[in-house]
Amino acid sequence: MPTQQVQRNMLRDPEKSRKYDRAYHETNKVRINEKHKAYYHTHKNEILSYKKREYQANPDIMRDYNWKRLGIHNSDGSQFTMIDYKRTYKIQQGKCAICKKHSTEFAKQLCADHSHQTGIIRGLVCNDCNTIVIKAVDDYNHLIKITQTYLKEKSC
Repeated sequence: MPTQQVQRNMLRDPEKSRKYDRAYHETNKVRINEKHKAYYHTHKNEILSYKKREYQANPDIMRDYNWKRLGIHNSDGSQFTMIDYKRTYKIQQGKCAICKKHSTEFAKQLCADHSHQTGIIRGLVCNDCNTIVIKAVDDYNHLIKITQTYLKEKSC
């Protein structure tokens, strides 16, 4: 807990306040994280229900937030947003970039497929194709190894 003198100084100078907060968090990181985890586990149902309500009330804002949190961006380096999603959706005529089925054939919206290394968006794909891409492209070497192991074990 900061002293009264420190508190008065922080009110006068926001930069000092930020520096103090950063230093405090850095020195107490483990304790703070444990406290946050304990709070989350105690209030998990409330937190999840709040997030669900927020997502339903503001789906576009929440998607933008999630894309930002995941580091998804356009090839020019700008943040990928719902505006970009809608533009890409029109370009692809509402179809999955891989299997070419229309989005109306799926229960969920098309996913924003992106490189997990660079974060750059590749296109909009259905959930099934996105799963295949994640397994095949983002972890190609591992997929080849486990497939070879499987085929050796199950050879006829």
